[in-house]
Amino acid sequence: MIIDVKYTTVAQVPAMPRIRENERTDYGLRRDGTEYGVYGMMFIQNRVDYLACRTEDLPRFLPSWLFDVRDSSLPSGWKICNVVYDKGYFPLYEKFGVSCLVGYEELVTNPIHYEGIIDLEEDDLRKFFRIKNQIDLELYGRVI
Repeated sequence: MIIDVKYTTVAQVPAMPRIRENERTDYGLRRDGTEYGVYGMMFIQNRVDYLACRTEDLPRFLPSWLFDVRDSSLPSGWKICNVVYDKGYFPLYEKFGVSCLVGYEELVTNPIHYEGIIDLEEDDLRKFFRIKNQIDLELYGRVI
């Protein structure tokens, strides 16, 4: 999946569900034609956040309403995790209202890897970028 920045600040977004943001929240996005790849999706209450990244950045979950979808292709091998019924991921439901994760296998079957991505752990980031590049090559024939 490839996404393009539609809004650069939360203040620009029409009334959308806000969970951890306020009008001053700034994700540091630019509308310069830079494309982002999506490598996972997190369903939180009544919204979706994308695990988005481009080669020069670190991966992070961002609200989908900041973006337009340019290409909705999904890679083979993606898995789903019902967070509510998975004891390793259940704290995401308890603390943040996350009900479901969808993405590459390691992201949705290994809570330690998921946490490593969030905490920017070196080993997990290496694994993420290896998988990211494989997904990019599978879907687009190039690294995004």
